[in-house]
Amino acid sequence: DEFYDSIKNDDRFTSCDLVSGGERRDWFFSPVISMLSGKGHLFIFKDLELRTTEKKIGDLSGKSIAHIADLINQASSYERAWIPAVENLGGKLAFSASVVDRAQGGKEFLNSRGIGCISPVIVNGDFFNHAMSNGVINNDQLELIKMFVNDPNGYGKKFILDNPDFLRASLASDEKSVRSKAERCVKENPYGLDFGQLGI
Repeated sequence: DEFYDSIKNDDRFTSCDLVSGGERRDWFFSPVISMLSGKGHLFIFKDLELRTTEKKIGDLSGKSIAHIADLINQASSYERAWIPAVENLGGKLAFSASVVDRAQGGKEFLNSRGIGCISPVIVNGDFFNHAMSNGVINNDQLELIKMFVNDPNGYGKKFILDNPDFLRASLASDEKSVRSKAERCVKENPYGLDFGQLGI
């Protein structure tokens, strides 16, 4: 209810024709916003297929979409799947609301694409300082978080170099989502690693 209250009177949301959610975690949130707002719902799959509960969608010409998400990091899912899925069918992803913004550049990316966005919870330095002052995390944990926030790629590279067995186990995982993320890490190699030296 609080999440819906934060967007229900926003002109960028009210002017949209439909609500969408991306496979899979968004689907815990987007159908509820669809129901509360009375707007139709689109399920967006990672293979860019769009469906309602009744049928596959083949045309969104002239339709404006409000995408509802659990959280936003760097908006890579938007760039890779959600935006192209809508645009491929002639629609426009015009607005995004996420429960949490992890302040990692996703909002800026969406704004650069002309997509308005809102998140009632911003996970930034103030958020973590507040968590430490309330005893939720300790100082060592706060320092690790700061290292990640200040240099996500450097943090990720160091983690894999220090824990190559983690990546190997992820690549061999029976859990499809874990394995696919590990495979994408190796394929895209955002950390500039020599996987041969790591025995991968």
